[in-house]
Amino acid sequence: MTALYKKILPTLLLTAVLALCSPLRAQTPRDDSPELLYSDFYSRALCLVPTDEESNLSPYITHLWMANLADSLRPSALSDIGFVLSQLGQPEQAQTYLMRAYRASHGDHLIGEPLARMALANQDFATAEEVITELLERVPDDHFLLILLQQAYRSEEKWDKAIEVGKKIVELSRDDPRQVSGLAGLYMQAGQQDKAVELLEEYGKTHSGEPTTQTVLFYLYLSAGDYDRAGKALEQLRKQDKGSDVVRVAEVTYLARRERYREGAKYILRQSRSEGIDPEQVESLIQTLYKESPSATEARREMVKVRSEIAKLFPQTPQLRLGLSQDYLLLGDTVAAEGILDRLVDDRVELVSPYVYFTDRYAAAEDTTNLRHYAEAGHEALPEEGVFRLYLALLAVNAGDTTGYRRQLDEALTLVSTEDRFYPQLALLRADDLSGGGDFEAARPYYEAAVSQPLPPAYNNYAYFLTEKSGTPADLDKAEKLARQAIKLEPDNGTYLDTYAWVLYRKGSSMLALIYIKKAIEATETPDPTLYEHLAEILTAEGRYDEAVEAWRHCLESGGDAKLVEERVEAITEMKKSEPVTD
Repeated sequence: MTALYKKILPTLLLTAVLALCSPLRAQTPRDDSPELLYSDFYSRALCLVPTDEESNLSPYITHLWMANLADSLRPSALSDIGFVLSQLGQPEQAQTYLMRAYRASHGDHLIGEPLARMALANQDFATAEEVITELLERVPDDHFLLILLQQAYRSEEKWDKAIEVGKKIVELSRDDPRQVSGLAGLYMQAGQQDKAVELLEEYGKTHSGEPTTQTVLFYLYLSAGDYDRAGKALEQLRKQDKGSDVVRVAEVTYLARRERYREGAKYILRQSRSEGIDPEQVESLIQTLYKESPSATEARREMVKVRSEIAKLFPQTPQLRLGLSQDYLLLGDTVAAEGILDRLVDDRVELVSPYVYFTDRYAAAEDTTNLRHYAEAGHEALPEEGVFRLYLALLAVNAGDTTGYRRQLDEALTLVSTEDRFYPQLALLRADDLSGGGDFEAARPYYEAAVSQPLPPAYNNYAYFLTEKSGTPADLDKAEKLARQAIKLEPDNGTYLDTYAWVLYRKGSSMLALIYIKKAIEATETPDPTLYEHLAEILTAEGRYDEAVEAWRHCLESGGDAKLVEERVEAITEMKKSEPVTD
């Protein structure tokens, strides 16, 4: 090879690659035959495969699509389109393209396997079963395909077929204990517990002490109430690894089912002292005792006797003390529970529950002194929790401290996460405050934040705001949707029914508005002048003047503005005078 050729060759190769990968509009296929067009477009597509999540998919998809248009029977482009559609969150369309690719490829395994998985994910079990069965005809011992087929049968509750496949998986896995346990699980799902027991017992004869299958067998004995054999199976598990999580849970479950609660509580205490166990594991054992006990109350009575000692073993885990307080509450010992909760508050633990217990209690009792104490304590320990900010803001407004109220809201809306479930309520308070002060543009984004979660007062107030402060056709349409959402959640709320009626009236649907304003009045126990005012305006729009005057009378009697009532009645009188006289 000459020196000149050595220099030119890399340049030619680079030019060829750049030409192949250049944009679609810059190239014209050399031939209009489907084969060459397909090859050209598909080759370019391969050069445009996105390298990361930020890459633009459009050029890649465009070239794939053009390749498919050139030759719609080529499996490569079809399958690639299917995979892209899957990434774009269109699983059904993706499956359609993969199925076309699979058929066009005459059953290619590399296309068939992801197609089967996609069909399972789409719950199209018939297609999954069909494709997997075809693939297994060529590779009958493919372990992964057999697992997929078993999954399809299980989803369709074809237990006999699932079991047969399970047997083959066990055989191919050379009696892997996980697969044996899985087969036993299939027998149980099929309601054939006796066969599950028989399988595991036979396996145990040749694999003595194997923990996975022995654990399943233990629980089978236990569920059948065969405590003698369950105890023997548990003894075998102890020999394998006495300190494992599996054995601990089995021990507690066994004692709970036998109603030996005191032994169970003491066992958990002993395990709490053992090396390597963490507080989460201890709490899990406690909950297992309760869950598996015929009487959770009796189990709790024994457990509270040792829970304090357990909590002392893990002083940095206040959740254990919180769990003890919850047990006392469930046992009806409020004094003991509140004593623990109060100490947790004094320690300023970073757990919401102790503070919320007291804030909710004192809010219900309208005890503002204690409510403030616990809300401030909660805020001190957890400054980013919206619930305590909300209470402090409401306490400020209740005390007439407008400045403090606004400061609390501004700080809260800066620090509290928008994902906090109390953030929308904080945003609603700020929106109403701004709207009430005439700052409508500043109020709107807070209303938007307030309706980010299903919050009826937010739907209602925002709807009324849009109706009264904007009134544009687009905002009235939005207001109608919001008001409808509010009454959907609280259909008997008079205030929400009134807002919906008023929105309809402002949109010109006075006849429908009349139905809802009457519902609002019926749903309101104490006569509300605003409702009668709205009723009167709607009746006036309908031309029912005498009824409108009567509604204004009710408005006045329920505390309405006398001057407004007088003006509106005079206006109606003038309207009646201008009506044409009929014979």
